[in-house]
Amino acid sequence: MTYQFAEVTLLDPETSTPIDTQVFLEPNGGAPQEWPVLFDPAVIDLWLDTPQRVTVLALLPGGSTLTRTGVDVSPAPAATVRTEAPLHIGSAEGLSSQAVLAVSPDGSAVWQSLDVLRDHRHEGDSPDSTVLGMLDLQDIYPGQTWLGPAISGEQGPDAAAMGYQAHPGGAEATAVGRAAGAGARGTALGADSSAGAEATALGANSSAGHQEQVVAGRNTSAAAGPPGAVVLGAQLNAEALASVRTPGVRVYEDGRVVLGQGVLPDMSWADEAYTAILGSAVVPKFFGARNDATMAGRAQTLGFFGASGQTVPLLSTSSVAVGTPGRDALLSLMSALDRMELIHLTDGAIDDELADFTKSFAHNANAVIETGADNGTKPGETSLVKRNAAGPATLTYRIANGIRDFRSRVFVWSTTGSPASPTTELVADVSPDNTTWTRVPLSWQPLIPTTDSWNQCWAANQNPLPAGTQYLRLTLDNNPAIFTPMIGRVIVRPIGDPVLTTTVLANPSRLQVSDNTGVLATLTVGAKTVAMRGPQRTFTESKRPFTDPFDRTTSDGWGVSPEGGTWSHANGADTDYSVSGGLGRILVTDVNASRHTSLVDNVTDVDARLSWSLSAMPTGNASSLGLSFGYTSSTSHYRARMSVLTSGSVQLALECQTSGGTTTLGALTTIGTGYVVGDVWHIRAQRTGTSLRCRAWKDGTAEPSTWTHQVSDATLGAGRVGLRALASTGSTAVPFTFNVHDVQVYSGTWPDPPSVTHTTWVRTLAQPFSGTWTPALAAQILAWGADTSADALAFAMRYITGAPVITSPGLGGAQVAGQAKYGPDAADGTRIEGADFHDYMARDWTFPNGETLAANPAEPLCMDCSGYVRMVYGYNMGIPMVRTANLNGTNLPRMTKDIGPSGPGIIVAQATNAPPSLTSLQIGDVPHFDADTSDLVAGQMDHNGIYLGLDNHGVPRFINSRKTPNGPTFGDLGGTSTLTGEGLYATSLRIIRRF
Repeated sequence: MTYQFAEVTLLDPETSTPIDTQVFLEPNGGAPQEWPVLFDPAVIDLWLDTPQRVTVLALLPGGSTLTRTGVDVSPAPAATVRTEAPLHIGSAEGLSSQAVLAVSPDGSAVWQSLDVLRDHRHEGDSPDSTVLGMLDLQDIYPGQTWLGPAISGEQGPDAAAMGYQAHPGGAEATAVGRAAGAGARGTALGADSSAGAEATALGANSSAGHQEQVVAGRNTSAAAGPPGAVVLGAQLNAEALASVRTPGVRVYEDGRVVLGQGVLPDMSWADEAYTAILGSAVVPKFFGARNDATMAGRAQTLGFFGASGQTVPLLSTSSVAVGTPGRDALLSLMSALDRMELIHLTDGAIDDELADFTKSFAHNANAVIETGADNGTKPGETSLVKRNAAGPATLTYRIANGIRDFRSRVFVWSTTGSPASPTTELVADVSPDNTTWTRVPLSWQPLIPTTDSWNQCWAANQNPLPAGTQYLRLTLDNNPAIFTPMIGRVIVRPIGDPVLTTTVLANPSRLQVSDNTGVLATLTVGAKTVAMRGPQRTFTESKRPFTDPFDRTTSDGWGVSPEGGTWSHANGADTDYSVSGGLGRILVTDVNASRHTSLVDNVTDVDARLSWSLSAMPTGNASSLGLSFGYTSSTSHYRARMSVLTSGSVQLALECQTSGGTTTLGALTTIGTGYVVGDVWHIRAQRTGTSLRCRAWKDGTAEPSTWTHQVSDATLGAGRVGLRALASTGSTAVPFTFNVHDVQVYSGTWPDPPSVTHTTWVRTLAQPFSGTWTPALAAQILAWGADTSADALAFAMRYITGAPVITSPGLGGAQVAGQAKYGPDAADGTRIEGADFHDYMARDWTFPNGETLAANPAEPLCMDCSGYVRMVYGYNMGIPMVRTANLNGTNLPRMTKDIGPSGPGIIVAQATNAPPSLTSLQIGDVPHFDADTSDLVAGQMDHNGIYLGLDNHGVPRFINSRKTPNGPTFGDLGGTSTLTGEGLYATSLRIIRRF
């Protein structure tokens, strides 16, 4: 039976009560081991500082116990070398016990338990001091640290002592170990070690008596040497040695250090300077090494490599649980050891075991996680990433504060015993912005056989990474045997929290926060919104598909098509174009006099359809109606023209009209017969690049699967979608009407779609920025720097054309995102204003100030301009909303006329009867317009939006919900969405507010 831990208590045989030694033992990572976990399952190796007969009680998981009575515990054997710095090994009572690691000459190692610390205090009696020990020391100086019982010494500022009777002898002295002593600014580590002022002694009974002497090794002394002498090795007493080679300690001139017995494996893959520990050493579980472990690597990247190729980062501050007595002191010690390069902290690192893709920033579709042996019989294929047959797999990782280094464990499967090297199958690229990539060379560890025909090794960056590196992309591989190699683990480590600097800016009052790569954030006094630097994004918008069903009434033109734009006609009187009874009507009063109407919105590629019928049969000559595309004028357009002859035959032609005349691209082709008044026919035309095609069919029959005409022509460029009506010369049917039942655009491509690219993300603080920079703000800015969750701009894009539907379980499944409309249609086809954010969700709403409003049943999925701004900044970003009460400069009102002058945050620019300066404009600001000249109140704000940034032409572009495009847009349908130029919104801009 195996156990994951055992808590060992030593009992007094006479009283059966615990003596002051209690040990909590755990295996050192990996699978559970048999109890006891350290050595022979039948033996507990344990020593006390004094001989004593005890009863050993072991508490096992599940409440079972094992007891051994009459156990004589003696001091450690004389032949055993004990480390002198006691280590806490996880007792259930915090710092209730200690242990040291004893290493025998044969290389074996055991834990030895020490006396318990009976009393401890978290803080000393002076500022910045820490005391953990038995004595109530009253003479603690500022900055001192005391850990251990019976510590004494000359008390000096910034002195430190750890261990029983440790004795620092003056200011800035450090003594670690039983009875260790150090003079001012001296360091003594090890039992009975001593160091004079400004000297260093490491090892049991070591002695450095003069300034700047360095002594390392048991029973080693530099007493006979001059100041500056260096002595390395056990049982030595010498003046100065350049290097020492003794059993178990090998120091090389190139910086390599080997400790312990055993054969050093091939370390050619490592850096020139490394430290290796060999032998059957057992270390605390948070170090993650195993028996027979090898530790190797640069001081900055020290890592453990077990015999099976396992590796984990050395240490994390999360190893010390919150609430542990003395935690602050332990973390300070860990930080100091990290600075001394004795350990390496991995806080903030990405350690991806590849059980899934949650820890990666991105991956391509070719990356597949193995969950079992699905490529033949290869056991162990779990939590490994491979490529599929489609091509190389990529894994991308991101650390916003910067990547220091990385390593990846690579697995190769082979039954031949000579697996192919994977060095050409894995490549690494790094980038500062996820756009510009640089290939970096890798340093490879030799392949090590593991189990089930698997071999593994580690690959790491060979050289320091370029400054500003935030992204790592691993690409695997070009191997046609797609099951090998595979990646089993990736460790990406940060450069650490950047140093933040601040700069005060004026007009408006702002604080600019910078890190080592540039401006990171801009905070505005009085505002909640913060402009953050983040990964580069591109925002773009596509034309919205639409159908115009003509369910409105107009008498002098076709008015506004829902989502399609405004109809504009050419030739004939205005009254020749009307809408009534669900039909768009074109009255023809003259022969050979064409009538044209088109939607004011240019497109290149297009897929469109119209349905139409005649009010009277053709007599004298044919009547024809064409679906126009690429239309710029009555003499410049393509058309799929359908002609009804006097015989009732129906024909289709494809033509190109220019100022020079008509070019037939597809001749008139009969596609039907027997036309009678009231028959409805459909015409469909497509344009993709230079490819043009068309077909037509009678209503009630299936749309043909082939095209009547299909040609290539590049004569005309972008243009509108529209119609062209004509009664041919000789017609005696005039006057009559072409009835258009609907016009549908399945898709269309704008010739210059709006596009905004930048690295700005917009976040909101819980409270307006007061102007005071605090540690809490610094922590928030650093967190946002690594945050890629949705910000204000991402939320704004969740309602444009094609945005996917998102529902909220917390709101009963209500839709909270997805393509939105402006409002319901009025009788004349225009959109009705008034839809708020909760109308979009079809949810009644109660506001924080107690105001309530029911959702309008006619306005689901609708938001007017201010409703859209409130959806983004109120519902999604958390700025408190009201309707018409409590307009206090903090809440977000319902009406645009109130948001502009009285909304949350500050006004950064304002003017009367003219646009204000854009000098202070910042992405995420809310521009307000006086665009409706019919307002009864002069100067009243009637439209607003959200500033999105400079577009691909360098023009400031904003996103807003408006009537003609019928919803949120930053395109130019129905008016340009720009803040400069001669357009309606550029000229009517009056207020810019920063929430």
